[in-house]
Amino acid sequence: VSLFSTTGTSTSSALSYYTSTSNTRPGTYAVDITAAATTPSVMGSGFSGIYADDGTPDDLSITDAISGATGSISLASGDTTDTIVGKLNAMFATSKMALTATKNGNDLVITGSRYGTASTFTVAYTPGGADGTSQLGLAAASYAGTDVAGTIGGVAARGSGQVLTA
Repeated sequence: VSLFSTTGTSTSSALSYYTSTSNTRPGTYAVDITAAATTPSVMGSGFSGIYADDGTPDDLSITDAISGATGSISLASGDTTDTIVGKLNAMFATSKMALTATKNGNDLVITGSRYGTASTFTVAYTPGGADGTSQLGLAAASYAGTDVAGTIGGVAARGSGQVLTA
């Protein structure tokens, strides 16, 4: 029974009603999603699968905007893609970061678990000697997800993560 409450339904299993405010007007509204929300992600390219450096480890630092945490790992000569993925995932878990490292072939992939432009992470490097970090093919930069975009009832709506608001 929905007596004295506002409810909503959807004819699509890919769309759900979230909430309403005192400004919500009763009615039937068409929702058109023009761009789905995404999580932040970056994939390196061209890594041989074995890190080669001058013997002095380089540092790879990641800052996660969702948790506010920053952590770093050492990239040592001889580290494989699997070793680097393992080091990153251990750091992400210890630091409670909303990130995951995987691999695609020999290339490193870092992905956030939250949607939207507020979900960002930053990659930075500190060379230990001769800088070997370019071999990962992963630029030192910030990476962000995107917000959902679309219309509700034919009117442009505001997206925040996966939530679309009229």
